[in-house]
Amino acid sequence: MHCGNEYNTVELADQLIANIGKRPDVIPSNVTLYILHDLNPDGLARAHNYLGRANANGVDLNRNWPANWQKDWSRAGCWTTTYVTVCTGHASEPETKALMAFIQSHHFDGLINYHSAALGIFPGGIPIRDTSKSLSQAAANVTTYHYPALNTG
Repeated sequence: MHCGNEYNTVELADQLIANIGKRPDVIPSNVTLYILHDLNPDGLARAHNYLGRANANGVDLNRNWPANWQKDWSRAGCWTTTYVTVCTGHASEPETKALMAFIQSHHFDGLINYHSAALGIFPGGIPIRDTSKSLSQAAANVTTYHYPALNTG
């Protein structure tokens, strides 16, 4: 989603793709798995540090979605190293539009968005659904990440 100083999530996705390619049997035959290794190629190409967080338009793609969109937001517990914007309206960016179209044209039982905060696993949604909590617990059961997360700061 961000790249920049979270570029390690792109590397993780690439490792998952490579490992599944070597062992496709780890995915049940009745399951289709999609892995988008990078939503922000501009940021990834620009820098593997805080300068690569936003896309080419300076937009934080994590905050460009329609759900709970705000022109500005409380910076408490959020990114503040460099200024980023959400643009003039939700889903203004081509990256967001493309992923929204993909999501809306497929049926998903679950979706995982990797970030590189090692605090643990955060269930998604407002309000948080039981299915999101179940997916978070299932991921925690097979990883070293905590659920609930150790800290929400």
